[in-house]
Amino acid sequence: MNATSAQQTMVTAEVRDAFASESWSVRKQATESLLRALMHELPDASTLAATIEELLDLVATPSTASARAAAMEVLGHLGRVVTPHVLARFDVQDSAARHYLDLLATIGGPGESGLMASIVQDGECDENLRTAAATALGKIG
Repeated sequence: MNATSAQQTMVTAEVRDAFASESWSVRKQATESLLRALMHELPDASTLAATIEELLDLVATPSTASARAAAMEVLGHLGRVVTPHVLARFDVQDSAARHYLDLLATIGGPGESGLMASIVQDGECDENLRTAAATALGKIG
């Protein structure tokens, strides 16, 4: 967990547990509840940033693949506000890099196309990462 997520976050222990649940309906309910809270309670900037960082922590080091997917869904719905947080974490050597690219394919825009193109053209990058970058580039243009 990074320093930002030590601040107030809307990702509670109950949300993390629900995201990791084996039950699809429990995960879906937690995802929808968190999204409703984020949209209706309109957290202040520091709480929103801490919540985004906490969700990105779940993408990078999830307790389960289901927890990662639930976090990715919430982040995808939050949209472009997430982009600077993803870019600040992005490193091609990071084990979560492919997941960050998948997220950027959903929330990114033309400003991220240079990053995607450089990864696609880098013959030293992992093939799966290059494929994810090509897919993302195709989605964002």
